[in-house]
Amino acid sequence: MRCRHCYMGAPAGQSELPLETLQHILDELCASGAMQLSLTGGEPLMRADLMELIDSILSRGMDIPDIFTNATLIDDAFLAQLQARGLSPIFHVSFDGVGRHDVMRGVPGAESAARRGIAALKSAGHRVVLTTSVDEHTLPALEKTYEFAKATGVHAWGIGRPMAAGCAKSMGRVADEEFAAACHALKALWEADGQPFTLGLESYFSHAVTKDMQHDIPGFEPGQYACGSCRAFPHITHEGILMPCPCYADTEFAGAFPSLVADDWHTAWHNPTLRRVMDVRKAEVLRANPACARCEHLTQCRTGCRVSAVLAGNGLLGRDDITCNIFRKGLRA
Repeated sequence: MRCRHCYMGAPAGQSELPLETLQHILDELCASGAMQLSLTGGEPLMRADLMELIDSILSRGMDIPDIFTNATLIDDAFLAQLQARGLSPIFHVSFDGVGRHDVMRGVPGAESAARRGIAALKSAGHRVVLTTSVDEHTLPALEKTYEFAKATGVHAWGIGRPMAAGCAKSMGRVADEEFAAACHALKALWEADGQPFTLGLESYFSHAVTKDMQHDIPGFEPGQYACGSCRAFPHITHEGILMPCPCYADTEFAGAFPSLVADDWHTAWHNPTLRRVMDVRKAEVLRANPACARCEHLTQCRTGCRVSAVLAGNGLLGRDDITCNIFRKGLRA
């Protein structure tokens, strides 16, 4: 694949860690008390030793709740091996639009291959979550993609514009108002169809947050961490670098994050740069942005996304312009 919005920078499996090194990292994770490990990429199914890696994870008592894939390499043999191990993860499949997927992925035939993989997953009884990256090429196909998601019987569908990282920095970004109009139209379709799956429309609307998970969301408090997700689900890159989330790979912090190849878990977890980014409190963001503290939307935007602020050039404590504009312009669906 030559994905237009890729931020990983590891073509053709470059810098892929050997299994023995990954097993060392797994030992560190296990000792730290980690209970779950999701597989992502790049494309995890490109690893020739993927099943050995999966066995290494399971043998250490950890679960694999999610696999993130482009679905092009999904086949009956792979699914049979999962079944033999009693594994039924949620598959998060990147699918960028009916009739437009090949354009985003940069390879002819990517869409047909992804469709075959999705069909195989559904046939085997797996839950499938589609994720769609939206730019000027895929925006016109959103309604057709919605119909595909509904007909396929996906568990959830999430759409969003790519973060301005990696290859996506050179992409044209769909304007807030234009994207909001598309989100409103999709939400209307979804409601008319009886809400056939969980729906996420970037910061414009989230069925999971507003309905299914409402009881899990704490009230807004300035003392809360600015990002809870990065503390619960930190990211390990293909090179073994521990970072708060994958989008930090294209920020000024990237070179200072710790390596689980070189460091033990305790040393890595207490790395000063990692701690600075992960331990930011909402109160710090509010002190740096007094106007935010007075904003009527504060308890909903919750100070926004820190990596989004960094990628926008506003700094770690800066304003998240994307989320801010959505709320202040009244664009929420």
